[in-house]
Amino acid sequence: MKIKVFLMICSLLVSCVDKKKDSNNVDRQIVYTNDFTNMEFPDTVSRKVITEGVINYNLVEYNLFRNSIGYGRVSRFIEFYPYLAKNKIIAEENFIIKDTFYTQDVNKILFNVKFDSIGIYYLNGIIKDMVIWDTITNVNSMTSKLPAKFNYSIINKKVVVIDKE
Repeated sequence: MKIKVFLMICSLLVSCVDKKKDSNNVDRQIVYTNDFTNMEFPDTVSRKVITEGVINYNLVEYNLFRNSIGYGRVSRFIEFYPYLAKNKIIAEENFIIKDTFYTQDVNKILFNVKFDSIGIYYLNGIIKDMVIWDTITNVNSMTSKLPAKFNYSIINKKVVVIDKE
């Protein structure tokens, strides 16, 4: 048991955490991971047909705030930015965002996609999860920082697009 706790603490210390400065007065802690997402989307779809999908998203760390989100001074926003690429997985820095899906359901992101031509595609996407604490409502200074925690998850799925039969 002690070994498991030690390994968990070590993995948290080694994980990819990056503090960045932002011109929007937001203290950000950005974490990249995808251990808590899975995509429900068919492996094969017909071209020119809108296909609905679901991303099951469960960031347990943020679920701890569930009882206070939307009440008082804690807000949570979850966004999904899909990107379709033919024959390859796209690196995050090469994403061209053409669409955004928002959700108010903490554990599901609903989306739809239409493929215009046949072939092998990769449905790439970024999930952006934000928890923001309003600590400046009762402060007279607008230069105070608004603490927030951002989590980015990258998700990919191979999809074969065929002619409608």
